[in-house]
Amino acid sequence: MVARFISNSVVLLSISYCANTHEISYAFLIDDIEFRLGGELYEAVGIKGIKCSVELEQFLLALMPFDRSVSKKLCSMSWAYAEGDRVDLPAPLLLLEL
Repeated sequence: MVARFISNSVVLLSISYCANTHEISYAFLIDDIEFRLGGELYEAVGIKGIKCSVELEQFLLALMPFDRSVSKKLCSMSWAYAEGDRVDLPAPLLLLEL
């Protein structure tokens, strides 16, 4: 999907979260092109995660060959944002060497 577009960076521009539905939306900047993807935050037996839309899952899987921790980074930022912690955005999610 997006892997063919990535030449040097993926930046998380913004996060939008609805506490009632647990839906979370992201705006990513990939080499100066904006993509919007979403999912849903969940917690089960003390484990916090993101239930990804098909598109978000494909996006993260496409990034994993470049950085295996990209999903963990996004999950950490997402939960921090949802819990009211400070998340400095825009934030680089993936930086590739040119």
